[in-house]
Amino acid sequence: MEERTTPSEPEVRMDRRMFVKLGAASVVAGSAMAASLPARAAEKVTAGPVKQRALPIEVDNAVYKRFHQENTAFCQALSGRFPQGIDALRALGKVSDDPGQRQLDKALTTAGWYVDKLIANGASTAGPATIAYSRDNEVSENRYAFESPETASMHIKKAARFLGADLVGIAPYDERWTYASFFDPALGKSVPPDLPFTPKSVIVLAFEMDYEAFTTAPSGISGGAVGQGYSQMAITGASLRKFITQLGYNTFATGNDVALSVPYGVAAGLGEAARNGILVTSEYGPRVRLGKVFTELDLAVDAPVTFGVRHFCENCMRCADACPGDAISREVKPSFAVHNECNNKGVEKWAIDAKKCLITWGKTKTDCSTCITSCPYNKPGFWHHRLVDKLNKVAPESLHAVMREMDKLFGYGNSFDQEAVFTFWKS
Repeated sequence: MEERTTPSEPEVRMDRRMFVKLGAASVVAGSAMAASLPARAAEKVTAGPVKQRALPIEVDNAVYKRFHQENTAFCQALSGRFPQGIDALRALGKVSDDPGQRQLDKALTTAGWYVDKLIANGASTAGPATIAYSRDNEVSENRYAFESPETASMHIKKAARFLGADLVGIAPYDERWTYASFFDPALGKSVPPDLPFTPKSVIVLAFEMDYEAFTTAPSGISGGAVGQGYSQMAITGASLRKFITQLGYNTFATGNDVALSVPYGVAAGLGEAARNGILVTSEYGPRVRLGKVFTELDLAVDAPVTFGVRHFCENCMRCADACPGDAISREVKPSFAVHNECNNKGVEKWAIDAKKCLITWGKTKTDCSTCITSCPYNKPGFWHHRLVDKLNKVAPESLHAVMREMDKLFGYGNSFDQEAVFTFWKS
């Protein structure tokens, strides 16, 4: 296939000049709006993420029951309960002449997932038989004595970042988020949720995925970024587990197995749950993968934070518009409504139709990711973006609509953009 040319340098300069002018104009307007806000609201504008005591997830304890891992769309597909799902998974490796689906692009997917396949056996059903997520780990007989839980947390976070995590938070162990049963892919069925010890703390690790790769979604390139996130998750999780067991404390790492990741990400203060069903961080938006490390070490925990994500999601809808499978809720407010057995009941949220989502993966021949690419929080860390994020916490609904359209005007969040594929390889 003939390679496309990139825009000429004058065109690029013109685009950048226009971008700077529009960005400056939006900052001036935003600053004026901030100046006109009441004093308490203005404080919120400049404060950044705000810590809060309670977990900002409404749970109906009369309804909620621990979720069975076998009810995830992936496990249903692997067990044969969801034939359309396994067909979708088989379609992920197919190649064509379309940009983003070529052998060149799909080779990047395989490369990104390579280490995960070697030591974690796939993100969704990785279990204790894998190298990275083994639960039967040798523990040093010499237990290192930390001065306090706060001191222990400081050292653990430093080690986690050193070993490859981009963000680290700590939450108390909460049995509600542990699966009611685990799915064993080798047996093709559920097994009891046995853990080698009762954890005290959960270290939640977030890994940024490549922004430029996600501009190509859905494609083999964005699929490679997803796989690389999971590979790094396995490497860092296993390495951090080794670090803590060398200090004399029982510890094991997990991927998407053992427990739900988003509630733990919220509890650990890494971000907020969004309309697209993903954790949105203030640093990288939804462009992260989450790993969890369970330990008996007593650690000082972090507080949940809020920076306006839910308020913005109520008015944005851009991920719902972008989803080619119509799998994302268009309801204004989150609720307790669910689609099917793939959703855990009793939690207030925007429920994702996971079966529609997985079927769409088959149609796009990749793990889609349009809901991540389209999210207005998925932007580079330019200073005027950060100002807009801060204004978002106190912005009226009408301004959210303007912010959404400005995001589109600047050219952010486009999916199914074949030109982005050629730009990625030439950048």
